[in-house]
Amino acid sequence: MTEQPFTHLDAAGHAQMVEVTAKQPTVREATAAGLVRCSPQVVAALCPGNVPKGDVLAVAGIAGISAVNARQSCCRLPT
Repeated sequence: MTEQPFTHLDAAGHAQMVEVTAKQPTVREATAAGLVRCSPQVVAALCPGNVPKGDVLAVAGIAGISAVNARQSCCRLPT
């Protein structure tokens, strides 16, 4: 099996843009994981929702979703 060259690299190995207009759309799914280290006092405040400004974990979830959707904002803005 012959290995095809990676089209996103030029002959010198530098990244380059490639034409993808003719490429068929594909469905993709990704899973991510992370680790947040914090003090026992922070955990004690987060778990029962005792933070004065509201539900910190809900806001973090919305921020994560917004970050993913920001990539697609050009498709959502009216022209």
